[in-house]
Amino acid sequence: MVAAVLHQSPLFRDLSDSEIQSLIKAMNGRVLAVSKHQTIYRPSDPARGIFIVLTGSILSFHDDLWGNRHTVAHFPPGAIFGLPHAILPGATMSLTATASEESTILSLDVLRILRNPGLSPLSPALSRNLALILAEKLADGVEHLAHMNHRTTRGKLLSYLSAEARRQRSCAFTVPFNRQQLADYLGVQRAAMCAELSRMQKDGLIEYHRNRFTLLTVDQLL
Repeated sequence: MVAAVLHQSPLFRDLSDSEIQSLIKAMNGRVLAVSKHQTIYRPSDPARGIFIVLTGSILSFHDDLWGNRHTVAHFPPGAIFGLPHAILPGATMSLTATASEESTILSLDVLRILRNPGLSPLSPALSRNLALILAEKLADGVEHLAHMNHRTTRGKLLSYLSAEARRQRSCAFTVPFNRQQLADYLGVQRAAMCAELSRMQKDGLIEYHRNRFTLLTVDQLL
């Protein structure tokens, strides 16, 4: 199962099992078990590497000094978190990462091999995949800003749900957030968001149950 998850990870794109294991060894890979709600890193912690989710899921978020929480991302099995800090010498983390459930993660000292490419003949492949991952994360950030730029809660919800429908190429899809996490991600109050979702359902725009959504009359847009 772990091998299948690693193959899903964009860090090891187009690599064989033996090549993946070789890179993990070169980056001093360690498998860590984390319990539900356990903190993996906090803001100002020194960046020690990147992490790949093997089982469970991880949530990253930002808390301001007044206790307001803003959810940044949800990471399922195969996803990478801890970038881009891990490839910046002397960098410290700017977000908090915690386990959404009991999870296992793989810790990798990616800077070790970037500083010493002679450690592995696969260094060029690793650098290529890291560049692609960073480009994808930049695109995700631009998309998030697009959601946040809408002034109304409905506008933010429609923007986010439209993006998910296009990403999953279906009008019926599951989102990775619970209600509180989705409200944090969109920068709105949970109660106001839930009320707006109910109005959107009454208006015939969507149907939903928990984190399963169906967008109505928009098949032609996908």
